[in-house]
Parts: sequence; C-alpha cells; structure tokens
Amino acid sequence: MQESLNKISVWCKKWKLSTSPEKSSLLNFSRKRSTIPTLLKICDKPIPEVKSLKILGIIFDPNITWKNHINYLRQKGFKYLNAIKTLSSPKIGTRSDHLLNIINATIRSIFDYGSQLFSFSSNSNRQKLEPIYNAALRLALGLPRNTPLDLLRAESMNGSINSRHNFLCQKFITKQIALKDWSPNAKVLNGHLVGSNQRLVDVRKNVREAYGSKNDKDIVNIGMSYDGSWLTRGHTLNIGVGCVIDLLTGFVIDYEVMSKRCGECEQTKFALEEDSTDFRIWYEGHQDVCSATHVGSSGAMEVNAAVKLWERSESIGFRYTTLLSDGDSKSFLELKERNVYGSETQIKKEECINHVSKRLGTALRQAVKDWRVKGVTLGGKQRGCLKEETIKKLTRYYTNAIRKNKDDVEAMKTAIYATLFHCMSTDQKPQHKKCPSASSELLSRCVRGVTQNSNEALHWMIWNRCSKENSASRSRVLIAVSSAISEFNVGTLKALKTFQDANCLATSLSSEHLAFFIDYRRTYFRKKIKSANFKVAQQKFNLAKLRRLKIEKNLGPMFKFGGF
Repeated sequence: MQESLNKISVWCKKWKLSTSPEKSSLLNFSRKRSTIPTLLKICDKPIPEVKSLKILGIIFDPNITWKNHINYLRQKGFKYLNAIKTLSSPKIGTRSDHLLNIINATIRSIFDYGSQLFSFSSNSNRQKLEPIYNAALRLALGLPRNTPLDLLRAESMNGSINSRHNFLCQKFITKQIALKDWSPNAKVLNGHLVGSNQRLVDVRKNVREAYGSKNDKDIVNIGMSYDGSWLTRGHTLNIGVGCVIDLLTGFVIDYEVMSKRCGECEQTKFALEEDSTDFRIWYEGHQDVCSATHVGSSGAMEVNAAVKLWERSESIGFRYTTLLSDGDSKSFLELKERNVYGSETQIKKEECINHVSKRLGTALRQAVKDWRVKGVTLGGKQRGCLKEETIKKLTRYYTNAIRKNKDDVEAMKTAIYATLFHCMSTDQKPQHKKCPSASSELLSRCVRGVTQNSNEALHWMIWNRCSKENSASRSRVLIAVSSAISEFNVGTLKALKTFQDANCLATSLSSEHLAFFIDYRRTYFRKKIKSANFKVAQQKFNLAKLRRLKIEKNLGPMFKFGGF
C-alpha cells in the first residue's frame, strides 16, 4: 500500500498538486485484539489512524463487528421513537395505518440502509435493533408491552428486522445474478465446481492410502456412513442430497444431488407446449443437462441416491461393503435386493447408536398408546408407571450401555438388561438375575459404537450455504454441496485456495487470516470437548440440573399463567 501511495505522491509532484493528509483517514481492519499501529505516508506526511470511519453513512470498525454502526442506528431510532410516542398520544390521535407508514418511512428505512453489510454481524448485535422497532409497532397499534411478538407482527403485517435484512440481502444477490454480465459469475462458479471435484479426487487417494492400498487400480472395501437430507422442510420436497462418509478417515468420498423439477423444462413447456414437435426437438438436446434427475416420491430420493452412489463406487476405486445408516429409509433393503456387487460380496449394515436409542423411546411410547386403547394404563404419575421421565431415563441407560461395551455383543446385552432390571428392582422384590436369552442381531450392528454426527454436521454446512427457508435450483444446491464438502474435508483455508486457484485468482491476505481463524476455532473447540476439564464441567452442570429439577418436583409448581 505504501508503494501505491508513493506513486501517487510522485504523480502529484509532477503535476504540482498538493495533498492534505489531515483530510484522509487510515483504518486497519484486523481480527486481532491488539494490533501494531500502521504508519502510512503520502507526500512524506503521515496519514492519521482512526478507530472508526464513516463512509456514505456506514460506520466501519477495525474488527468488522459493526457494533459502532448498530449503536449509531439505535441512537437515531430512539429519536424517531420519541416522535412516534408523541404522535400516538390521545391528544393527537393519529390513525394506526398512518403511524405504520411513518414507522416504515423513518425507523425501518434507517435500519434497512446498508443492511447488506452489517446483517452478517453477530446475533447479539443485530438483536439490538429489534426492541426499538417492536416498541414503535406497539405504539402504533396501541398494544401493551407484554403483547407476544407473533401477535404483534401479525397485527402490523410486518416481520422482524432480521428477517427483513435477510430478504434484502437475498434480493441484492438475486439482482446481481440477473444482470446481463452474469456469464463471468457463472464461469467462476463452474471453476469452483471443477476445483472441488479435483480436491475430492485427492481425498480419495488419501483414503486409499489409509487402507494400505498403493495401487490405484485396486478396489478397496471400506465402511461408509450414508444419510440423506432435503432442501425444504416438509414431506413434499423437490431437491435432496445424499453423501457417503468413510468411517475410518471421516472424509466425504462421494455425493449425489437429486431433483424432481427443472426450471428450464417448465419454462419451455409453457412457451412451446409440451405436446408440440418443437418441444420434443428441444428436449432431445436438453436431456443430457436436465436438472430433473428423479421421478417418484420425495422419500425415495434418499434410496435412489444411494443406488447411484453404490453403483458407481467401483468406478472410483471403492466398494462400500459396510453401511452405517439411521434406518429411516429403505436404502439398505434396496441395495441388498439389487445385489450391487454380486452374490460374492454382501453389504453389511451397522446402526447409529443415537437412532437405535431413539427407536427404543419411540417403541415404549407406542406401547403406552397401544395398551391405552385396550383399556390398560401403563403411563401415569404413580410409582412404577411408564411415564415420559422413565422412558427418557431408560433410553439414556440404553445408549450408555452400548457406548461402554463396544466390540463385545454379550457384554452389551448384559449391561442393557442390567439397567432394565435395576429400574424394576425394589427392596421387597429384588430383580438381580441373569439376563434372558435374546437375539444379538441388532447389538452386533452397534459393535463399533459410532454415530452419524458427521453426516449431520455436513448437512448443517450445506444448508448454511443454501437456506432451507427458500426454494433453490439444483445448480445452486450443487455449488453449496461441493463447497461444503471441500471445507468439511480439508478445512476453510485449503478450500478457499482451491476455489481461487481454479479461477486463477489471487488470495488476499485478509481472506487467508479469516479462513485460518475459522479453522483454528474449530480445532480448538474439538480439543476442548475431548479434554478432561470439559467433561468434569459437563458432569457438574448435569448434576446441578438434576438437583434443580428435584427441588422443583418436591416444591411443586410455584408459578403458572392463570394456574392460581
């Protein structure tokens, strides 16, 4: 930067122009708490460094927290709030609809300006604007302070400030995509897909080395964790994602994005008519790149994605012989029925212990409902009844028994029945006998004691890039999935460099520092969770919670709306 300033100084001297450094300001952006003062000069005069800088009504701060700007907006909002109080008084008697228009033209417009920048700040900072806006709406509608927010927003027909800022950000991005010069952006995103796929090839080589295979032509038998996820919440879904994660290394090996609809096909059907010859000719050329890759129900997306991933696994040098799944879909049954790898290689199923324990709780609750229909009450508040608290306790004991007895089915079975008999035992009738004989098939699928937490973490990263609250095309979801998988496999910093290198772009120093900070924070919290001090603190927290619940149970309800 100093070199550029020196060139400007030389140019000014050449054309006999004078500069005023006092009218300039220097702001050093950094995530560090303490930074070394930066000294920059122009025409041999230092530029004064400031702690905040206001440009076009937006206040920038060194740490990019936007705290100063949000506090500035609060001060302006309070001034207009006082004006709303005056206008809403009975003496003036302004109509509610007029007050709402005034609020939208003053307070909301002030909060909206520059929201594309400061909407990415922390939740604690963004929430500072909500009370002012809510107070103004209550004054306009004449509602008391204890009015619920849902009722307030329904009456005013206005959402929260945060939801509006998210909408404005999406609208701004959509406008940029809709510009005529979108082709350079599309080229960059396509380059990102190419870079992510190349990174995925490198990850597969690392997985092969972890299993001891040095020959790229050999097919390696590995265990995989598979789970599916959908774009929008509900049962009518148009886009789904299926990913396979290696159980040994934790790397994502492959993925598949399924879609039931194609935007280009729908538009062309409307323009040319589906039964016309022109549409059939157009579809023959479009069929290979059509986004509609799934025909059938939304629930079958996870099954069809699994079939595609298993069928092409040998082409990338792997054979998925072990499947860890949650049991929510028929993926394993479909793969077993299709006999993907032939009769010589069978696919073995393993269970996620979190979902197994959840199934126990579901079965116990269903048993209570079934017997209630027959006139037998298993639930209730009396001692020995199968109430909700007892079901949760049995489920927790069941999970702990599986975790503590990994690699030993018989010990696992003994521990599970021991917890059941312990809960049934009384002083008059002790239940300390040997476990009865039972099937070990389910327990043998829990021998590893592993979970699908890695799949859930990957799904969170995917939908954090492409929100479930709004619809999206398959191409957008594909970009979100490839980006999330790259960051999941190699970290934020390497994923950023892959993206920049694929598009022949230079990586800025600030971007590298921010990506390094994200990776460091993730590693730090992972180590912290595994530390002994964290486990002791977690146990103390759980004990304090149990003591508090016990005290509340003994005292009974002390406060309840309308209960006394």
